[in-house]
This record gives sequence, structure tokens and C-alpha cells, in this order.
Amino acid sequence: MEHIQQLTMTGLRPRAARTDARPQVAAPTELPSRERIRRVAELHHRQLVQAKQRTGNHYEILRAQTEALRGFMIELSPEQADEFMNMYTQESSALERDWLAKKSAYKVKEPLNPMLVNSLTFLVTICAIAAAIYYVF
Repeated sequence: MEHIQQLTMTGLRPRAARTDARPQVAAPTELPSRERIRRVAELHHRQLVQAKQRTGNHYEILRAQTEALRGFMIELSPEQADEFMNMYTQESSALERDWLAKKSAYKVKEPLNPMLVNSLTFLVTICAIAAAIYYVF
């Protein structure tokens, strides 16, 4: 999702400019398949997670990925660029949802009951006091 936000904030062409007819020097690049777009989204997501784990900051990687996507989208026609961004957004969102679901699956669903924790703390305290009295006398 951050890719999409970064792309929209940092310089996608305005809508009006993208719909105007412009002279085509060469035929636009063919749009990649959904599988290739998913692989790119997986690669970008993996890079972001690794950068976050290594340095705690992933903005440099995000900036580089955004520039790469922007450079590719400039070669596309406006309609292809819109279709590419829609597919990339869908795949990136699906990957992020899966990653968050896996990440949160390892957490405890319910914390320990506070009454149980207080009871165990009380019992350990009583045992510690009894052991101290036994060994002192």
C-alpha cells in the first residue's frame, strides 16, 4: 500500500495530462501478466520487510521501488498505466493482508486471566515467605 501512496504523492502525471493525446514516438510497452506483477509485488514487499528488520527504516527502499515503478509506467500508455496500477495495487494489498494475517496468527488470542495471575503471584509470595522462615529458624 505504501507504494501506491508514494506514487500518488510523488509525481504521477496529473489526470488531465494523462488523458491528452500526445505524440507516440514508439509503440507502448506491452503490459506484463498478472503473475509477473504479483512477483514484482512479492519482491518489493520482501525488500521492505527485510529493510525494516535490518535498519528499522524502509523509506530508502520504498523510494527506490517507487522510482522503478514510475520509470516503467512512463513507457506505458495512460490506459495501460492505469490498468498496471490497478493490478499492482490489488496484488500488493493481497500480499500485505496475507502477511499481516500470518504475523498476527502467532499472537495469543486471549491474555491470561488477571485473577489467575494474581493468585499465582500470591501463592509464590506465601511459599517464598514460608521458605525464608524455615531456613532462618
